[in-house]
Amino acid sequence: MRVNLIVKPGDKVQIGGQIEIVILEVGQAQVRFLLELPPHTPVLKQENYHLLQIENRRSASTSERKVKEMVELFKAEKEAQGIDS
Repeated sequence: MRVNLIVKPGDKVQIGGQIEIVILEVGQAQVRFLLELPPHTPVLKQENYHLLQIENRRSASTSERKVKEMVELFKAEKEAQGIDS
């Protein structure tokens, strides 16, 4: 869902029951606003959010690869010791 609003300084926008946006200043090229959020709510600009997602995927695939390597090493060690699984 997308919402397009026309706002002026001092306006407040309520989102759900826990998020409030207060418009502080409207300029020609930018808008300054204050976000009132529940504690521990993460807030990232979209470009930073996308970078974080990319890094999380990269990290997860690296961890998955390391787990597979450890499993293979464990299997090889068991075979070398003659242990059945």
